[in-house]
Amino acid sequence: MAKKTAEEEMADEAEIYAKYTRDWNSASSSPRRFFHDETVLSSMQFTHYTPGHIPYNTAGSTPETLQIISIKLVEIAGGLEFPLSVYGVVAVRDTVDGSRNILFRRRSYQRAQRLKQNDSFLCLTGPSRAIVFTDAVDFELQLEVKGTPDEALISQARRYMGGHGPGVSTIYFKNVMCTLELCVQPVTITVAWSLVPMDNAEIGLGPCSIDLQRLV
Repeated sequence: MAKKTAEEEMADEAEIYAKYTRDWNSASSSPRRFFHDETVLSSMQFTHYTPGHIPYNTAGSTPETLQIISIKLVEIAGGLEFPLSVYGVVAVRDTVDGSRNILFRRRSYQRAQRLKQNDSFLCLTGPSRAIVFTDAVDFELQLEVKGTPDEALISQARRYMGGHGPGVSTIYFKNVMCTLELCVQPVTITVAWSLVPMDNAEIGLGPCSIDLQRLV
């Protein structure tokens, strides 16, 4: 059997990713939830509760989370050369709401990030909240290279269930065009905090009063 060309390999990868998208939408429990929906949850939703008096058990908890350390383009092939300009999306989904938590996003070739051989890290634009890691998470990558014409760099999705301990783990995403390296680390207890400006009249009216003179 003849070996597939790079173009055929990339076409197969694109079709697998398109099927993943269709299957996700078909399996969605709500007709109003779609593949590209982004998470709107925030730790700020629970900051108005008095410590120790959360109204239900799962709210405001501190489960294990996953820290995203870096995303790096470590190898290119298929005729690509540094420097190159990359755009697209890298996202992750957890069990909290199943929606996308964006890690990297450049929407179009006009906003592409230029990567060099000695500086090929993607500039993280997220996550927008902590990534809960009590079971597994799903990573989704869909990146393109700016050119004449533009061409696909990678389109992959993968479930990650953990490494081999509490240290940094490296996840590799490979195809005929490139290898991307995603470094992550589990965090046992995560606490997020927010500093929100208040009018003087509001201070002390809530269930948990704040002494601003002691807030550093």
